[in-house]
Amino acid sequence: MPIEIAEFSSDYFARMAELEDRHPWTRHMRILTFALLSRAGGDSCQKRVDVGCGTGLFLEEWRRRGQPARMTGLDFAYPALEYARTRTKAEWVAASAAALPLGTGSFDALHTADVLQHLAIGDVTPAFQEIARVLRPGGLAALRLRGPRWLTATPDVDYSVTFTTTQVRQQLERCGFDVVYLSRVNALPSLAAEIRDWLSKSASRGQAPVKGIACHGAGDPRSAGLAIYLRLEKLWSFTLGLPLPFGHTILCVARKRQS
Repeated sequence: MPIEIAEFSSDYFARMAELEDRHPWTRHMRILTFALLSRAGGDSCQKRVDVGCGTGLFLEEWRRRGQPARMTGLDFAYPALEYARTRTKAEWVAASAAALPLGTGSFDALHTADVLQHLAIGDVTPAFQEIARVLRPGGLAALRLRGPRWLTATPDVDYSVTFTTTQVRQQLERCGFDVVYLSRVNALPSLAAEIRDWLSKSASRGQAPVKGIACHGAGDPRSAGLAIYLRLEKLWSFTLGLPLPFGHTILCVARKRQS
């Protein structure tokens, strides 16, 4: 079974931008992340950084929430920063999540989505340490990470890493965080993808535009059905606070301890 290792090019980020604009899953992930941050007091955070900012859409939508004094977008891929500059205004930094060229305690809130899984295995722990370092005491970290598959699992290798909720909690607590929210999400769509890949004897998602996700046309019933399901999942996991037992995506919000 092939192992997914992303290749970041200008074309990749153009396709990512289209996905972010059109797909209900990407929109739902942003909505849920903003709701979690807001509930934790994130709208009052003045200094915010998006580590692995990609095309800049999350950063632009985050900028509209509250009245931040400083917005910073950081990405290892220069094509991402070039695209992000067309979408929003921010300070731009080219760097790896494992070695942030940012001052200690210089941010109130940090977001990183689908980034840590693209690091070398040896850089994962340093990345969590860097997240803790650049946040002030009481600062918030919002993380989205790739969870493991069940039926079509592949071993972790450099630049293609998965995380369990236990691993995420342990990393954050060792770095001085208290976990505010931690759950798998995207449960039924993940299960459907597992069954489809298992039946086809292939976990390759190379035919999809980006992140293994294909965009359907406007009004496609698959998109409408997914949007309805994701709203119900938000009610279950966010409003009721009930964890989901399965899902290829892990969402987490944690607060750095005061001492």
